[in-house]
Amino acid sequence: MKTDGIVNRLRELSEQMIQLGTEMDYYGGFNAEIAEKGKELAGAGMIANGWADEIEKLGKDSVNVKQDGDNE
Repeated sequence: MKTDGIVNRLRELSEQMIQLGTEMDYYGGFNAEIAEKGKELAGAGMIANGWADEIEKLGKDSVNVKQDGDNE
């Protein structure tokens, strides 16, 4: 997997984490623990998005990261 693939996957994960965390925070209004976990999840999603930004700035698309099943 090239770095652009990592960036894309991090952005997708980040979006899902932020969306779910926001929903948990909203619907957790009746349960403070769920709301707090939602805020934490959304915050972690924002961190993951920052990682994607940093990796993208490196611009080292020629560097491959081997995963199970990759034949590169």
